[in-house]
Amino acid sequence: MLHKLLFEWKKPVLLFFCLTIVPLFTFSQTESQKRYAEQAFMVAKVLEKYHYKPQVLNNDLSAKLHSEFIQSLDPSGIYFTKSDIQQLKKWDDLLDDEIRNRSTNYLAAITDLYKKRLLHADSIITAIGEKPFNFNEKDTIHFLNKKADINYSVDDKALVKRWTKWMKYQTLEMLYTPKDKDEDPFTMDPKDVLKKEAEVRAKIVTRNKRTIKRILENSDGYENYMSSQFINKFVSIFDPHTSFFSASEKQDFESSISTSELSFGFYFNENETGEIEIVYLTPGGSAWKSNQLHKGDIILKVKPKDGKQLDLTAVSSEEATELMYSFNDNEAEFTIRKTNGQIKDVSLIKSKVRSDENVVKSYILNGEKKVGYISLPSFYTEWENNNPLGCANDVAKEIVKLQEENIEALIIDLRYNGGGSVHEAMGLIGLFINEGPLCIFKIRNEKPVLLKDMNRGTAYNGPMAIMVNGMSASASEIFSATLQDYNRAVLVGSSTYGKSTGQIIIPLDTTYSLPEVISGALTNTQSSLGYIKITTDGFYRVTNATHQKKGVMPDVPLLEPYFYTDYKESASPYALSNDSIVKKVIYVPLSPLPLLDLNTKSRERVSQNTNFKRLNTINDSLKSMSNLETAIILSPQFFKKNEKIIQLLQEEMEQHLYDSSKTYVVANHLYDKKVIDFDEFTKEINTRSLETIQTDIYIEETYYVLKDLITFIKN
Repeated sequence: MLHKLLFEWKKPVLLFFCLTIVPLFTFSQTESQKRYAEQAFMVAKVLEKYHYKPQVLNNDLSAKLHSEFIQSLDPSGIYFTKSDIQQLKKWDDLLDDEIRNRSTNYLAAITDLYKKRLLHADSIITAIGEKPFNFNEKDTIHFLNKKADINYSVDDKALVKRWTKWMKYQTLEMLYTPKDKDEDPFTMDPKDVLKKEAEVRAKIVTRNKRTIKRILENSDGYENYMSSQFINKFVSIFDPHTSFFSASEKQDFESSISTSELSFGFYFNENETGEIEIVYLTPGGSAWKSNQLHKGDIILKVKPKDGKQLDLTAVSSEEATELMYSFNDNEAEFTIRKTNGQIKDVSLIKSKVRSDENVVKSYILNGEKKVGYISLPSFYTEWENNNPLGCANDVAKEIVKLQEENIEALIIDLRYNGGGSVHEAMGLIGLFINEGPLCIFKIRNEKPVLLKDMNRGTAYNGPMAIMVNGMSASASEIFSATLQDYNRAVLVGSSTYGKSTGQIIIPLDTTYSLPEVISGALTNTQSSLGYIKITTDGFYRVTNATHQKKGVMPDVPLLEPYFYTDYKESASPYALSNDSIVKKVIYVPLSPLPLLDLNTKSRERVSQNTNFKRLNTINDSLKSMSNLETAIILSPQFFKKNEKIIQLLQEEMEQHLYDSSKTYVVANHLYDKKVIDFDEFTKEINTRSLETIQTDIYIEETYYVLKDLITFIKN
């Protein structure tokens, strides 16, 4: 649905015209709130002491924090009323004093009010769900643009009306979401579609009530949940990547990046809207190797190979986990909604990543030129090891295998690579650069430090291209920027995410100095108050510039599907600004690459390519529709007419993203050919990987760019 594209990084906010009087209360501190007061106080101290660019805790920050916290609790304006907001207005410029004085008055007030509002909403949902929706009424639901303020309901009667419209919309959305590839509700008579109204309405009731229950019956307790929410909103105002963890949340975070047993290779959780969202891919797992699933994708349905399709749109993450473990089949098809709104089916096979297995896999593109291809979805490492071996070591092994095949050029695919270990990024850069400075590392109030490649020699020194897109972030950007500055590789794709900061998790009750914190001295330190993942440093290119907030610009730009989607670092209102530093850096770049010629030839090719031409047209159409769509008529006829157009555009875009290349044939190198046939699962996963690479039009264009580069070098 198009509105999903518009608001994919910020939950849709309902626009209506919205007042109720709620009495003030006097609150006594509970033990939980006393603990929160100490946590908030310590968070303020830690931010002041360690954050890369700290803010002043004053009235301005207080007003900002109050506004952001209220909106985080009720981003769609479906719980609070105008009188609630007015009642809380008195706290605008008092939160800095509350935090500084270890007071709990604000949190106690809002915790009590929010609980009443959640319980009231639960009763509204129950009442609405008892009657069929009347889709003959001329109801319209409006969506705000991202900068608009929420217009809260004027009273409880208006709140019920708002909930009715919201649930009618959710019901229509689910009714017009295909259950599988062969079902198309848009071709059905609306009367036939509405035959499932009662069934779907019940699911919507369950999903909305579960969202409320998850808050009120949080595993850490409701009061602790509210404390964590407040502190997290407090730290997020400093920058988008600073966050607070309770002890249990830190444990969950660490377990999510541990080694996987036999599984489909991804972790998921329930997001704010009650959907099952992928939060992590296991390096080397089935999902990783498929190159079709990414962090942030929503799982809608799952179908075991020999079983019935299961709908996950109205189940909890715990129930979804139980379903996954209950499968007798080792293969399943997942229906997912991508972060760009596209619906697609992905088949995965359960597998286990062995400790002796090389996570990175490489392939040969056999055409007029023989080109090696390596996809790297993250910069993983052995976090618990003092002498870790991670992706740099694995890539080095693959390069050796590729060079035994006499490749003429190499592609490193970093699309959707959200980063990871900077240490691994430095090691990977060193495989392609002889020696010298790689980037500049800066912590607050300290002199900038050069990070250098201390090892002479390279693993590969031939023609090279790096594929990037808007989801290539952090360590991916450091790697790409450095090789770009050294003229070592051609960057192909679209501008990257724009994150040039580093974070570290530290306990709240620490007294260490900032350099000690950065060194990792607190890695195993325990804290009863919780932990903070805090931005402590920035990274700069050897040119003294940074890609913070603006990203790394490709040398050969290619259209990015759904380019209008506002998901990059620059979209965050609290992203740190782009700046530069002054440091003398002596580095010796290689001879300039023929970027102008490569760009010209690529543009000519793309302008004649049927797939890229159509993608550009579809992008323009979707962008135009996204700017127009602020109101949705709540009728099956509207959905059938308007949403079908969007669905067809998305499906067509998917078709044009993949088209089997006739330029080359993808194959395994000799080493993998010898071992693949011994394992049926590995063989099947490999077949799918080959197919994905063979049909990716962006890989094909990158191959052409390298082919041109080889020709230019020879001439």
